Amino acid sequence: MTGKFIRAVLLLDLLLLASPAIGFGESPERATLRVGISAALSGPVAEFGSAAVHGFIMASEENPEAFRALEWIVSDDRYDPKAAVNNFHSFRARGAALVFTAGVAPSEAVEPLARAFAVPLLMNCQDARVGRENPLAVRVVNVSAQYSLAMLKHLRQRGYKRFAILAASSTYTDALLDVFSKALEPGETIVTLLRYDTSTTDFRTAVTQLKAESVDALGVYLFPGQFGSFFRKAREQRLHLPVFGSDTFESMTEVTTAQGGLSGAVFASNKVDPEFRRRYVARFGTDAQITTAANSYDVAQLLARASQACRSSDGVCILEQLRQTADYTGVTGTLHYRDHPQFGGFLEAEVVIKTVD
Repeated sequence: MTGKFIRAVLLLDLLLLASPAIGFGESPERATLRVGISAALSGPVAEFGSAAVHGFIMASEENPEAFRALEWIVSDDRYDPKAAVNNFHSFRARGAALVFTAGVAPSEAVEPLARAFAVPLLMNCQDARVGRENPLAVRVVNVSAQYSLAMLKHLRQRGYKRFAILAASSTYTDALLDVFSKALEPGETIVTLLRYDTSTTDFRTAVTQLKAESVDALGVYLFPGQFGSFFRKAREQRLHLPVFGSDTFESMTEVTTAQGGLSGAVFASNKVDPEFRRRYVARFGTDAQITTAANSYDVAQLLARASQACRSSDGVCILEQLRQTADYTGVTGTLHYRDHPQFGGFLEAEVVIKTVD
């Protein structure tokens, strides 16, 4: 990274991905707000984590004056809960007033610690069970139920009633599929549900079993790194079904390794402003996991606005400002903070259905 943007304290593998940036220390008006950002910058989920970080960086690059009182402390967690916990303790030692976690597993690991140490926490975590009872946690993305229900509504509109689902066992996919299965109406059924460990790469048996079933559509909720293996076997055995799934379909690596298997597949996600996409691709050379980047960009803008209102490095004040978000127009559309009786509070954006090209 080059150019003039807000200071980022870069740890672990991020040191290999970025060059030094101009630092902004304490301003006369308000103290520096340090935000610790734990995200996967290496490993199978690196596209997701990198996009989350890029959103913060791009926001501060484009409007450095608005971010002069903020400082990002970025550290790689490899989507490993233990690494995320280590990052949390490091952030505390460095004086972070807020911590941001990217993904369900890291958020699930860090949230109890954040609650115990009374550290304000921002979570890009769709699982509504994580942090729901924590008054110092704010979910900055829609809950998984909203994506699953939107997906099911779309499938109904296509007349699909019989589903096969191939899923990696993880808290992320479990949350999505739990809502999906419970929302099925009479006449709708999951004919086959095949679960595999996230490290599985041999799907020959799965493809054979899926070919034997009579279904309308196939849900593919695998972990990054598994799509290529599955779709190669599916192509070899001539398994052809309409495919639906999750925002993992925004991974360019997975789309490429699927070798056409994801073409036409549908998934639920959020809007992304076309102009933001253009600027983002010009800056980072890819639109992989663009919705995640757009979400972080909007969150960064809200943090900048909140830091001005609080005029301090008080993380609790920042959270309260975020909870007052109403009809904020961002690159993911109109955002507002919603306090849901079942899912708790979260920043809500419109959910849409997207198709893989």
